[in-house]
This record gives sequence, structure tokens and C-alpha cells, in this order.
Amino acid sequence: MAIVTGHRLACQETCRHVLQSQLEIEGRRYLLLVFVDVRPTPAEVVTAYLTSKIGK
Repeated sequence: MAIVTGHRLACQETCRHVLQSQLEIEGRRYLLLVFVDVRPTPAEVVTAYLTSKIGK
């Protein structure tokens, strides 16, 4: 389980925030991106993306 403690990267017309966190799972480093729509209460996760391609 990962806890996202990232930053607000974007809030456009849709008011979606992108949170990011780097994690280590079984010795490999990953980047977790979570897209959240903050307009509804409570906020809703739109999608979550896990990738090992951090350097790109």
C-alpha cells in the first residue's frame, strides 16, 4: 500500500490535481501518479498510474 504525499501539479478547467510519489517495491523504484477530481465532495480518484520509467 502506498501513501501519496505528492504535490498539486495542475488545476485546469476540470479541477483535476495530479499527485505523485516515488515508491520502492521488491527493490525496484516506481513512480505513482494519481489524478484526482477535486470538485465533488469528497474528491474522486479519476485514475492511478504506476510506472518504472521515472527518468523520462
